[in-house]
Amino acid sequence: KSNVETYGQHKDGRLIPVTVSLTNHEHANGKLLIGTFRDLTKQRQTEREALKAREMMVGDSVAESASQDMLRYVEHEVRQPLNGIMGNLDLLADDLGVDEKDLKPEVCRERA
Repeated sequence: KSNVETYGQHKDGRLIPVTVSLTNHEHANGKLLIGTFRDLTKQRQTEREALKAREMMVGDSVAESASQDMLRYVEHEVRQPLNGIMGNLDLLADDLGVDEKDLKPEVCRERA
């Protein structure tokens, strides 16, 4: 028994994917060669849809990952200068002998 995938011509004239299976069969009158043709159109359609769905899932995953990377980058770029400002305010509060919670922008400008 052997199977071969190829294309066959549908009765409407278009080419379709098919599997051709051939089997030898011993019969009282001699050997018979039995052939079957199986239309693979629906199977190929299902495979394409599954591949497309998988690609969309991967694409969504990549987009989500890129979005998360961008968010982490922006968060870092915003947090880093703010941490510097907060550190400087701590130092200024120590120098002025006040609690950092009591520091207001106006006070910082006046005493800097």
